[in-house]
Amino acid sequence: MTPQAIEKVAVVGASGPVGLAIVQALCDADFQVSVLTRSSSTSNTSFPSTVKVIPSDYTNDSLVRAFHSQHAVVSVLNAAAASLQRTIVDAAIASGVRHFLPSEYGVDTSSEAAATVLPALGSKLAVVKYLKSREDKIAWTALVTGCLFDWSFQHPPFGGWSLEGRKAIFYDGGDIPFEATTLAQVGHGVVAVFRHQELVANRYVYINSLTTTQNQVIESLEKAGSGKWAITHTRTDETFQKGMELVQKGGAGRMLGIVNIITAAFYNYGRLNFYSTNVGLWNDRLNLPQEDLDNVTAAIVEDARSSARSGRI
Repeated sequence: MTPQAIEKVAVVGASGPVGLAIVQALCDADFQVSVLTRSSSTSNTSFPSTVKVIPSDYTNDSLVRAFHSQHAVVSVLNAAAASLQRTIVDAAIASGVRHFLPSEYGVDTSSEAAATVLPALGSKLAVVKYLKSREDKIAWTALVTGCLFDWSFQHPPFGGWSLEGRKAIFYDGGDIPFEATTLAQVGHGVVAVFRHQELVANRYVYINSLTTTQNQVIESLEKAGSGKWAITHTRTDETFQKGMELVQKGGAGRMLGIVNIITAAFYNYGRLNFYSTNVGLWNDRLNLPQEDLDNVTAAIVEDARSSARSGRI
């Protein structure tokens, strides 16, 4: 039986860059989009004019009211909000929501080994395990997207890139293939999930913009007119270990530790970001074209120039 079309989508945690990209893509595809914001939030995030903003205190009753008449819910909450995602799932079921996307949008978290390599991923595994126990009540799809490629250039030192200073850290020689996805492609992926429900229900789905290496990226950036880059070298295992030490120590260095851990995972520490080979991409099945590296890097360089001209950096 063909699933009923999804037309109304609620997005939880939409104020960050991934959430905004998802909201924009859903609006562009003519979905009716609602965004949940905390009642106490002072965020001045601007959403497209067609988006309905629903304040919520994220209690079960508040969420049930917010999800009334919604066909799908997309979570873009951080990994620390695993217990809240369970509450959101329960409220979605109580409201009759048909499809739920947990907050993934990163490296492959599908195996128990993922939490061994990156303990913080355990919370994401727990959410999917909970969804599996509720499959008779709600469908789910975990969307794996790899490295958020353009975002990493906007937020150094993620990914080892410093576009403004034209400095890069190469990991394990710079020739390790990794999966890279633009923010816009993440949004297109969410749209594709809702347009192919019969294919994606109750499973992990793997997309990207491209599979590349750091050496290929540098060559493309220089072709786009970024100038020559100064490159230093390190190893992902050393980066990961240093990150774990900083996180365990806590204090001011904790965030840098998290950056190190995520960056090591981006460049395939633990083989969590090479799924185009390990398990295969879904792009073709979802009619989701891959992107051209030169086009993507040209846009990254031009965005940096525009930001510099406008004083944003």
